[in-house]
Amino acid sequence: MNDDILVAFEFTNGVLSIRCNGNTLVVAGKGASWPQQVTIAAGELRKLPKRLMDEEVCLFVGDTHLSIGNRSYVRVMNGTDRPRDQGNR
Repeated sequence: MNDDILVAFEFTNGVLSIRCNGNTLVVAGKGASWPQQVTIAAGELRKLPKRLMDEEVCLFVGDTHLSIGNRSYVRVMNGTDRPRDQGNR
């Protein structure tokens, strides 16, 4: 996969959706819905282990980063991070 392809993360009503290249992965989760979708370049995620061995994995959205477990990834801020209240889902 090309490092520049975008991977979109969204957490709404207890459902984490990860979208990339026309594919969607959906996982149940706990916590408050995120105010907007978060986009990461696929190349950034190459550092992510193929398997996350913990029973629960924490995701945290910051102004410029998405943290997954103990790793942090730079968000793409070119207009692809979209506030949910503008009708974009």
